[in-house]
Amino acid sequence: MSYRQITFAERYTLALLRQQGLSAAAMARVLGRHRSTVGREIQRNRGRSDGAYRPPLADWYARERVPFDPALGFEPERVIRSNRLFAVTHGLVPLELREISAAANAGDPEPRRLAAARLATLYASLGLYERALRLDRTTLAAHPANVPARRRMVWSLLRLGRFEDARDEAAPLAQTEDALSRAIADVAREAPAAEDAELRASRIARLPVLTRAEVPWVLAGTGGAEARTVRSAARDTQRASASSESPGVGGGAREP
Repeated sequence: MSYRQITFAERYTLALLRQQGLSAAAMARVLGRHRSTVGREIQRNRGRSDGAYRPPLADWYARERVPFDPALGFEPERVIRSNRLFAVTHGLVPLELREISAAANAGDPEPRRLAAARLATLYASLGLYERALRLDRTTLAAHPANVPARRRMVWSLLRLGRFEDARDEAAPLAQTEDALSRAIADVAREAPAAEDAELRASRIARLPVLTRAEVPWVLAGTGGAEARTVRSAARDTQRASASSESPGVGGGAREP
């Protein structure tokens, strides 16, 4: 079997799993990697003073003018606030984030609901769980049967470690035809009484927040880094700078 180098996304995920206290074997199962690969990655990049895992990305972030805390790692909200161009060109947020944020806070009910759903999904995917929760609670107050909003809310509560709240909110998901919603409901039902904290954390970490059909909708307008011309970089810098004034991530938004 050929060796595949650990990717940026895997290092970020590995740092999060390490913070949750998972063993190398459990983290390897989540990543679909061999335990020895994960063990070597942690050993190579652990701090001398405290043994904490720190991916070797700080220098690269500094060159890109992207905030990076050696202890906390990559913080999406800080990146979006301080370097919107990086966030857009590296697929963290869509270029039209400003428009999505505005539509989620005003306008006709249906477009507003759809924009709020997409914004909440972006927040949840970036680890901004409290922001996602505020949007989804508002949606569910008006539409209690909205399955994607409830699924996202329970998923965010699990990620925050609020297991009793997740269990209480998850009951309607168990009756849906959506396999992902039922899987999230099962984990939420068992989480508060789980005796094996490592197994519980591993199960939560492996739960996706999106169904396969929802992924293209959420990722529309985002993309990975690519070769850029001076003209396109200048254009996106102007648009990204304008977006930094939006009520989106880190902007004190009014939730719908």
